Amino acid sequence: MKIAKKEFVYLHMQEKERFVISLGWDVATFMKVVCPTLPNILLLNHRLDHVNDFDTNTRMDFIAHLDLLHYNWEDHVDYSNFSWMDFELRENLEDTSTAELSEILYLEHMKKHLRAPFYPKMHNNWVYLSDANDSFHKLYFRSSRLFYSVYGQIIAETINGLRQEKSLLGLSRKGNYPGVPVELMMKLSPLISEGILFSLTSPEQTRLTYEIPIWVVGDYQHEYDIVTDFSETVTEPRAWLILTKKTKEWSLKLR
Repeated sequence: MKIAKKEFVYLHMQEKERFVISLGWDVATFMKVVCPTLPNILLLNHRLDHVNDFDTNTRMDFIAHLDLLHYNWEDHVDYSNFSWMDFELRENLEDTSTAELSEILYLEHMKKHLRAPFYPKMHNNWVYLSDANDSFHKLYFRSSRLFYSVYGQIIAETINGLRQEKSLLGLSRKGNYPGVPVELMMKLSPLISEGILFSLTSPEQTRLTYEIPIWVVGDYQHEYDIVTDFSETVTEPRAWLILTKKTKEWSLKLR
């Protein structure tokens, strides 16, 4: 398999520090999947249109839950410098201290934490950071199980978009496959901790299955380096995520 820009997803998890580095993933799909689980988000940096709420204490824009549910993420194309964290209540922002705000500003600017970026006042579960080129994404998660749940849904959402099935009336419709179960995703944890590479846009397809090959490739920070290193071929996959079309069941094969 040859690797070209935007044809792969790279994940490298640091579970002890509770963050994952991701390259090549589709931000719109991620936001579409994660937003129903979020109460509100504070926009640490963004270029989004139609954001109308502003918090005077943090001096940052925010998006409330109902607006999150209706925001059309697929219409937005510029996700450079897109960074946010969730928060439970508007009062949480008003109670943010100067020290906490300083930490948050450092976190967004440097893309690294001074301490674990989960604040009791905000009750946040996520912090999402991206760079000016939309090529580097860093996601902090309070719970690895929560991350695996969301990412299992992202995989299914992408596969659903690939397959156009015919209904009884002959109309085209997307597949309706479930998310990869959390327990199955967690079995990939040792590999993700090493740094894995796979493709969601071009899985190996047979009449009965979709098969997503997974390679262990190590530590990367930029898409360009991955494309350069794997522009010709990559070695035998270490694992495959397999979706059986008829039963709509996921399985994992390890080598």
